[in-house]
Amino acid sequence: MAALDSPDARRELVIDTMASWALEDMEPTPEMVQDIALYVEGKISTAEIIEKVKRGGYRD
Repeated sequence: MAALDSPDARRELVIDTMASWALEDMEPTPEMVQDIALYVEGKISTAEIIEKVKRGGYRD
């Protein structure tokens, strides 16, 4: 089993999240896709993504 904060664990979380969005007919913005890739690589945290959403980021 992958460590909770390993690249594999982050990748699985992203896959599950994006599958859930697809079921709701939602698509991430290109900027969000870039940040998701950075998250999987461990370069930014979920807290940073959440803060960006709170500031109004990721809107088309």
